[in-house]
Amino acid sequence: MRFSTTQKYLAILILAIALSAGGIGYAVHCSKNKDDAGRGGALAVAVAFVVLFVSRGQGARVYDILAGEGPELLRKIEALHAGEAEAPAGADTGTLPAETKVNALVARLRTDSEEQRIQNIYLAMTSVVGTLVWGFGDLIAKRFI
Repeated sequence: MRFSTTQKYLAILILAIALSAGGIGYAVHCSKNKDDAGRGGALAVAVAFVVLFVSRGQGARVYDILAGEGPELLRKIEALHAGEAEAPAGADTGTLPAETKVNALVARLRTDSEEQRIQNIYLAMTSVVGTLVWGFGDLIAKRFI
């Protein structure tokens, strides 16, 4: 079963909330020390950082696509604008038309852009939850100890 981008990042957000609540629960029920309550928030922020830095580099992928396929696509597009049906002589005639490749490239870039937007939203929420509990979890735990 393959999870969607939203499902993956929602799971990370839920993990961050669980870690944050777990830190408060640990402080209240186990250590009885309010200062331990923020540790779950610190772990949640750490998870957000790991996901952020381990996730694939969108900028590098876009560069690789444009640098690798870009010159060939530009040649084919210029050939189309010059009135030729296909690329100049000597080019590989067994490949897809330039318009199809350009459309595929644009579609891929849009998909990557949407995935990046979803990642940014969920990791921002994860970081906010973790940071707030890291900073103020002791006040919540103090009420219950």
